[in-house]
Amino acid sequence: MSRAFLIFLCSIPVGTFALELDFLRDTPVMYLTETDKKMQRDAAVFVLEQADPNASREWRNPMTGYSGRIEAQGDLISDDGLQCRKLRIVVHAKGGESVFVLPLCKDTGGEWFFGSGLKLQPKAEQGSVAAQPALTYRI
Repeated sequence: MSRAFLIFLCSIPVGTFALELDFLRDTPVMYLTETDKKMQRDAAVFVLEQADPNASREWRNPMTGYSGRIEAQGDLISDDGLQCRKLRIVVHAKGGESVFVLPLCKDTGGEWFFGSGLKLQPKAEQGSVAAQPALTYRI
């Protein structure tokens, strides 16, 4: 997993926007400590590297009480043949919940990156034909 991906994953949503979005300042994901972020990253890596396209992993930091869940929501394939997976990322902190759904793709060097903007389709063996959203989030 690339260092850039891991940094980006832990900076969602602020790192994804160039605009000043003050309403995002008090979202649960913004309260995560470095230890929380590492636990979240480890859970994401686990889910991305599993053969099961619906794998999931929960994390919880007993020191902060913050927690989350990473859920794979199926494998995708890009138009150029890259392996991708849709993830649902849930974060609980300070009594709130943040939920993000986004695609990640593995490049030819084995590094995961955000697949937003790529044309993605479900893998044929999953039996679905609907296109997947590029990036969604709920605060």
